[in-house]
Amino acid sequence: MIFRKQDYTPVESDPQIEAKINEVKEFALKIAPDNWKEKINDIAQKMTVIVCENGSMHKVMHNGKLKDMNLSSTAGAHKFFTDVNDVDFSCNQGVAFRKNVSNHVIAHEVLHAFSSESGRVDGAGFVKTGASYTEEDGNGQVKVRRGSDINEAITDALASRFRGKFGPNTEGASYVSQVIVADLLIGENVENNNFIHDVYFGKSENFIRDFNKTVKTADINFEDYLSGFKVIGTEDESKKSDKLLRGAIEYNLKKAQTVEEIESVFAFQTKVIDFYRNGELSTGFLEDEDVARLDKLKVFAGKMRNTCKSAFMEKDEKALSVVDVLRGKRTEDFSHKLQSAGKRGEFNKLTSSSKGHGM
Repeated sequence: MIFRKQDYTPVESDPQIEAKINEVKEFALKIAPDNWKEKINDIAQKMTVIVCENGSMHKVMHNGKLKDMNLSSTAGAHKFFTDVNDVDFSCNQGVAFRKNVSNHVIAHEVLHAFSSESGRVDGAGFVKTGASYTEEDGNGQVKVRRGSDINEAITDALASRFRGKFGPNTEGASYVSQVIVADLLIGENVENNNFIHDVYFGKSENFIRDFNKTVKTADINFEDYLSGFKVIGTEDESKKSDKLLRGAIEYNLKKAQTVEEIESVFAFQTKVIDFYRNGELSTGFLEDEDVARLDKLKVFAGKMRNTCKSAFMEKDEKALSVVDVLRGKRTEDFSHKLQSAGKRGEFNKLTSSSKGHGM
């Protein structure tokens, strides 16, 4: 990584910031798929780091222009682009921090950087940062934009997991409602996680297909969320978000491989819901209607757990039934062979040959 001033002149590095960024890099390497790990190492090596005294900086746009901006006193950080190439739309990543910014905010912005890539597709330049995807024409006009909400949600959830917690950044709590969805979709284990691999570091279409194929009860199309509805806002958006919350519950319970795993997934989901339901964030975010929505979500989770367990039990019963039938058929066939052999005087030969075959 390269420490620079506002004008991108190299300066002496900040050992504390550098150490924190390296910790986030090691976390990202653990959770990223193998085909993304080389990108993370390359991004870390070329990434520009700026530490702002007063919070003001220049943001480099993808059309190569500079835009003055001010880092807020709450967020205190920003990810931007450097070394933008107008021909192939490639770029390097940059992160800017206010002095004394929190570890959570550092992790959030650096994870944005480590999940970014850019290039050209169908003549337009594209930027994929985590779950968000944007295409721009040659004049910098946006042609496609999607997934910004869930990208912020996943990034903030992962920044908390990096610190051994879950929930959003308690200092700013900018994405509380979105992070509820991300926490449920990610589940408890962040390593070897298909959701993180496909949506955050890979092709969202893979997860969309799997989610839409798996989730039936919740009646939600995941692509709708990537295309842009928010978890908070109008009543219609609340209804959509409730479907997505139920979809997250249903997806991870249905992906469980054993009854024990179903119970483990349900226990984590309950922990997440209770965390938000009981107001442990102390942000004043949850209104009475939000608490009621989470109460209903918890009831749905309990019903879905029972449905999934019943499906496993029915599957086990069918498997045992098939085994019983097969055992009965084999016993019947062997009895018939014994009777025939007895008539031919070959009883001793047949019984001796059957030893060691479970008969």
